[in-house]
Amino acid sequence: MKMLRRVVWRVLEWPIALAWYGYATIVRATSRVTIEGKVPDEPSIFINWHRYQPFLIPHHGTYGRFMLVSPAPPLFPIARFCRLCGLQVVFGTSRDRGKQALDEMVTLLAAGRSITLAVDGPAGPAFEPKRGCVELSIRTGAAMVPVKYECRRGITMNWRWDRTLMPLPFDDIVVRYGDPIPPDRDADALLDAVRHAL
Repeated sequence: MKMLRRVVWRVLEWPIALAWYGYATIVRATSRVTIEGKVPDEPSIFINWHRYQPFLIPHHGTYGRFMLVSPAPPLFPIARFCRLCGLQVVFGTSRDRGKQALDEMVTLLAAGRSITLAVDGPAGPAFEPKRGCVELSIRTGAAMVPVKYECRRGITMNWRWDRTLMPLPFDDIVVRYGDPIPPDRDADALLDAVRHAL
């Protein structure tokens, strides 16, 4: 059954990813996008709620950042979509390849690359950050930078666990970068800071 599931998602991977990429391309080509806040030059850990993934995946892709993605078969199309948008992918979750993924991200940050994490993903609970972002920040000394967006015509998908905010073509989109959160306190205090900042 597991093998069949993997095969099904491998077959669906490209069609779904290409559809999402086509939609994201149309949104970016027809929308006015404004960036507010300072985009750090130094290697950083960019953090956001999962609800902002639809536009932040292509946005982070323009900077060639690395994104943490679950290795579960239903996420194969997401990983392909990320690559099409210019992101590089690190596979792992707290339950699957967690330690290996953390070690890979530590190495990437040490090499001058930046990471982006949906800190309540891939399956929630919504708006509750997981400890991985804090552990990564403490281990590397890299600051966490909160990111979100607002859009004038976007649709909130209230039926989804993360309340996805989907921008539409011909939208006005504002990507907001918050103040960096340096790892200058203990893990619990940092997690509270992340929750507050997002």
